[in-house]
Amino acid sequence: MATPAHSTRRRRLWTAALAIVACALQLHAYNFTAVSESGTGYESQTWFYSGSGNSLDQAKIKSLWNEGKRITSVAYTDKGWFVVMAKNTKLTMQTYHYDSTWPTEWITEKERDGYRFTSIGHSDSKWMLVMSQNSGYTTQTWLYDDWSALKSRITSKWSDGYKVTSAVHDGKKWLVVMSKGTKYSQQKWMKESTYTAIRDRIKAEWDKGWSLQSIDYGGGEYLAMMVKYADGHKPAQSFVGSSDGISDNISGWWKAGKNVAHIGGGKDNGTASQPTYANNSGNGNYGVGKATGKVTFEQLPNGGERVNLPDGGYRVNYKQKDGSILSYEAHPCIICHGTGQCTVCYGTGGRYANGIFYPCYYCCGTNKCKACQGNKVTTLTSTYKDGVAVGYGNDGRQYVGTADGGNSRSSSRNSRRSSSRSRDKSNDYVETIEYAPNYTGLGNDVWCEKCQSWGSRHSHIRKRVR
Repeated sequence: MATPAHSTRRRRLWTAALAIVACALQLHAYNFTAVSESGTGYESQTWFYSGSGNSLDQAKIKSLWNEGKRITSVAYTDKGWFVVMAKNTKLTMQTYHYDSTWPTEWITEKERDGYRFTSIGHSDSKWMLVMSQNSGYTTQTWLYDDWSALKSRITSKWSDGYKVTSAVHDGKKWLVVMSKGTKYSQQKWMKESTYTAIRDRIKAEWDKGWSLQSIDYGGGEYLAMMVKYADGHKPAQSFVGSSDGISDNISGWWKAGKNVAHIGGGKDNGTASQPTYANNSGNGNYGVGKATGKVTFEQLPNGGERVNLPDGGYRVNYKQKDGSILSYEAHPCIICHGTGQCTVCYGTGGRYANGIFYPCYYCCGTNKCKACQGNKVTTLTSTYKDGVAVGYGNDGRQYVGTADGGNSRSSSRNSRRSSSRSRDKSNDYVETIEYAPNYTGLGNDVWCEKCQSWGSRHSHIRKRVR
C-alpha cells in the first residue's frame, strides 16, 4: 500500500513528466496557412506533406519533376513539409537546397546560371530553398534580421523597384527575399498576433482593391503581404489558417477554378536553438565561383544528376535509354583561373611603346585567354558506355577514358614525334604525382597505399633529373 509520501512523490513525477511533454509539444508546434487564387494558369496541380517531424519526401519531388511539374510553394507546417507542385507554371529548370547550412556559394552559382528563388521554407533544423529558371525575376536580394530592423530596409527596396516574393521565420529572425521583375505594381504588409485579427484585416483590404499574396507566421505574429497587380486585375481568392480539412478545402478551390498560390508555416514560438545561416546577398552582381572543397549532388527535374566539384566546376550526367551516360563537364579554366583574360597581357591586349601599339603576342590583341577563348571555363562533353568514355573538349581534342583509369588524348592535328636526341643524364631522381583525368562521368576515387588516403586516381612516378 502506497504511503502518502509515495503518492505525493508519484504525483510530482507525473506532473513533471506532463510538463516536459507539454514543453516538447510546444517547441515543435507549427502553424498552417494557405492561399488560393484564380487565374494562375497552373494545370494538374498536386500537393503532399511529409507528416509532422518527418523529412522532406525528395523522391516524390523527383517523380513529379519527371511528370513535368514544378514546385510552386513549400513550407514547414503542422503537417511537416508541405509541398505544392503543378504543370504550366512557366518555370523551366528547377533545383533546391535541403540542408541545415546556408549555401552562399551555391546560391551565387545558381543565380549566375539564371536561377532565382521561387519558394523558401525552414523547419527546426533545415532550410528548403527552391530556385528556378524562367521565373521572370530579373534581380534578387535577401534580407535577414528582426522585423523591426527590416521594415525600413524593405521600404527602401520598394523605392528601388523590388517587391517581397518570399518570407520565412527561422525561429529567430525573418528571411525576406525581394525581387525585381514581379507582376505587382504595389505592395504592403500587415502583422497581427492572432489569426482572427489578421483575417479581419485581410478582408478589409480586399474591399479596398488589394489582393492577398501570402500569409506566414513567426516571432509570435502573422505576416500578410498584400499586393496590387500591374495589369489591374483582381483575382478571386480564398485563404485558411488551419490544416483541418485542408484536403476538402483544396478540392473546393479547384472546383471553383482556383489553385493553391501559397502555403505558409511557422512556429508558435521563437525558441529555436539552432544557429542561423542566412545573410544578405548584396546587389545581385556575382563574379567567378570559388572552390568549395566539397562534392555535392543535385537531382535535376529531367532525370539528370548534377555533381558540384571541389574546384568550383560541375558535371551533369544523364542516363540514356541504351544504358549509356551522357556527361557534360565544366571547370574554371586552369590557365586564367576563370577570369577569361589573357594571362600574358592581363587583358590589356598589348602595350604602347614610342606611340606605337604592340599587340600581345599570346592573345594577338583580343584580351582573351587563349586556352578558354575568354569563356572562363573549359568544357568536356562525353558519352560513357561499356566501361569506355569518348569525349570532346572545347580545345578541339578528342579524349578517351576507361573506368579503370586508363586515359588518352588525341590531337585534332597530326601527331608529331620528337626526334631522339642524346642528353646528359644524372642518377638523381625526383618523385612526382600525376593525376589521371576522368572522362567517364563517374566517380573514380581510389585508396592510395602510399598516401594512406582516398583521392582521385593518380600515380607516383620517379623522374630522372636531367
